[in-house]
Amino acid sequence: MPDEEKQAAFGRQSHGALVPNASPNQNETTHVNELEKQGSFVLTEEEAFAHAHNHPEDTTPIYIVYSADDKDNPRNWPTWRRYYIGLFASWLNVLTCWCAGSISSGAEQIQAEFGVSQELTTLLLALYVLGFAVGPVVLAPLSEYFGRRPIYAVSWFILFMFQSPIALAPNYGTLVVCRFIGGFAGGAPLTNTGGTISDLFKRDENGVIMAFYGVSSTFGPPSALVISGYLAQNEGWRMVFWVLFAITGGFWVLLVFTVPETRHSKILEKKTQRVRKQMEKEGLTAATNIREADTDERKGMVGLFKVSLTRPFTFLFTEPITMFAAAYNGFLYGLVYLFNESFPLVFGKGGHDFNTGEQGLSFLGLANGPLIAFCFYPLQERYYLRRVTENDGKGVPEARV
Repeated sequence: MPDEEKQAAFGRQSHGALVPNASPNQNETTHVNELEKQGSFVLTEEEAFAHAHNHPEDTTPIYIVYSADDKDNPRNWPTWRRYYIGLFASWLNVLTCWCAGSISSGAEQIQAEFGVSQELTTLLLALYVLGFAVGPVVLAPLSEYFGRRPIYAVSWFILFMFQSPIALAPNYGTLVVCRFIGGFAGGAPLTNTGGTISDLFKRDENGVIMAFYGVSSTFGPPSALVISGYLAQNEGWRMVFWVLFAITGGFWVLLVFTVPETRHSKILEKKTQRVRKQMEKEGLTAATNIREADTDERKGMVGLFKVSLTRPFTFLFTEPITMFAAAYNGFLYGLVYLFNESFPLVFGKGGHDFNTGEQGLSFLGLANGPLIAFCFYPLQERYYLRRVTENDGKGVPEARV
């Protein structure tokens, strides 16, 4: 390959080595530039071996990054695989929302069985949603530190296992505890799916999968009562949670065996370990200088939690668009779950006298709304890409609104 073609394929030169154009992320590019200024080598796996053989006495730190067509880079995985992982993670959003809202279909039966008021059955829904709020604060930094896959697997296993105590609950207190824990663990897809999609797709390629992700987040809550209404009416409220136990358990098995790690820093960490181990086998002194590109900027657990607890509030109170978007989304999200309790008042006894199954069907309008909006995605995406082209390839966030 001629030098100019190699330059185009891999990117700019740094200290005589080519730095790959593997990621368009501006923060990653800035970090690579900082490493170069420090006099370090920023090399791909192949370039690192070549440098180690050609300069065996060189002790300059070598940072491992992706090459342009690196098969370890999730953005270079086959299209079908990337979409499978993105759609799978999005579907987890739907399932955790089903776990949240289905309790409303059995509210009257729970009141009668445990002798509690309507307010206390509403609390069972509120506690799950409270878990949604608290869980991501903890799970988001953990996914940055341990990777996406372990957090998905552990949190979803907890959600799956805590459906059975609800189905077997001997008293109201059991429901209270299990609902909050389930919501806490079930918040993982809500906070991690966006990161997973970012791992798999470049900015201008993620329109389709983000549309599915958007549908999953808005279709899940209202559809919960649609799918659980007649089940609760005919088989009882406990059967609803046995069915959810089976569904979430099946998806946990699929998650463990079919969804790999997608977080770039964890993949580069393993790649770096592989390179270092191979160099040690070959007796190359460069093995002691091998590092992965995120090593110096990776924070410990304490640092990650500090950032995760302070950064959201910083953005919320210093960025007007974040403040208004958060207020708008919070209002809509609260409204959707408020409907879970208000619809039965309107359509149930004393209103239109719908039975439990028919009350669930009254949510079809809310469930169909996101599906109709999804049909307009091609127009939105075409408009966005045209605006990006007009802006010399730079992102135009306002074009997504």
